[in-house]
Amino acid sequence: LASESGGEEFVLAKIAYVEGFDGNSYLMLKKAISSIIGDLMMGGSGIGAEFQEMHLSAVGEMMNQMMGKTTTTLSEIFKKRVDISPPEVLLINYNDGPPAMPDFSTSASFLRIGFSLKIGNVAETEMVQLLPAKFAELMAGELNKPEKEPPKKAKPAPPPPGANIGGPQGGMNMP
Repeated sequence: LASESGGEEFVLAKIAYVEGFDGNSYLMLKKAISSIIGDLMMGGSGIGAEFQEMHLSAVGEMMNQMMGKTTTTLSEIFKKRVDISPPEVLLINYNDGPPAMPDFSTSASFLRIGFSLKIGNVAETEMVQLLPAKFAELMAGELNKPEKEPPKKAKPAPPPPGANIGGPQGGMNMP
């Protein structure tokens, strides 16, 4: 990640799964793009926006809403309730070392998913989702699990000796 970031600063949001899964997902957006989004969310034009501390919470809220929608889809795909906690948002620079968040270390491995992000005609960029490799493997493993076969219907028990088959309208008596 440090080599890819080129010393640029990013807003990094940790989204913790609190139900359905035990793990974290991370969303990452360039600081410059975060200032545009934050400015737009606070009623500005986004053009020439300078990064302010309050943009962190605005972008965090946007990411929270995005992940909220994602958890609904995950619940449907995995056929179980999936829920997240509000994001923990930091401004980071990978040249300073791994971020002070769980799952990050100098030897950490992630599944990196890039999303094209176009903000009207103001900016175009990529937002990145990082899933810790072990967590991504766990999710993939659950997706690849064969579905449980529906329970087979039990055969009806044979009638007790002497039962009247066919009901009271003159069925035959079984010995």
